[in-house]
Amino acid sequence: MNERIKELAKWAGYNGHYATEEFDVDAFARLIVLECANIDFRHKVGMTTDQDFDTSRAIMEHFGIDSK
Repeated sequence: MNERIKELAKWAGYNGHYATEEFDVDAFARLIVLECANIDFRHKVGMTTDQDFDTSRAIMEHFGIDSK
């Protein structure tokens, strides 16, 4: 699990080893969606500088996910 995902999971109640009863799956999902929306927003704000920006690839790279 990449460090950013671990950080978001901790915010949702993950204790670092396993999900406890306090772990809120809905909160974790919302945090991930907000993170993705933020990447897309940052792109749109600077759209004039990088027309070839691939939002999907940027999100995958941000979370350390290999597309292969």
